Amino acid sequence: MEVIRTGTGYMPDGTPVYIEDWTVDFKGTDVNPYIVAAFPVSTFTMPGKWSPNAGEKFRYAMHFETFAQAKNCADNLMHGYKKLEDYADHLDRPEYVRCVQEVQQ
Repeated sequence: MEVIRTGTGYMPDGTPVYIEDWTVDFKGTDVNPYIVAAFPVSTFTMPGKWSPNAGEKFRYAMHFETFAQAKNCADNLMHGYKKLEDYADHLDRPEYVRCVQEVQQ
């Protein structure tokens, strides 16, 4: 894995965003190799020893076929045009979308 844009930027709420290139690692598989990784603070505790816990940062990984798609996602997140949950269909762990949704009062 190679981090293409380390320190790519931050979302308006301060969440860091990176673009990673996994083309070498995922070669010959059907996994989309360009990953936008964000590290938000979870709003929900998921069951499981290694799952996100409320109030703690966790890895939210979104897979894309091309670098252009990944860059577009990262740019949209950093400019506040989109939220993490808008990319739920790109998650490697779809259940994690619950961890980034705003807490309802």
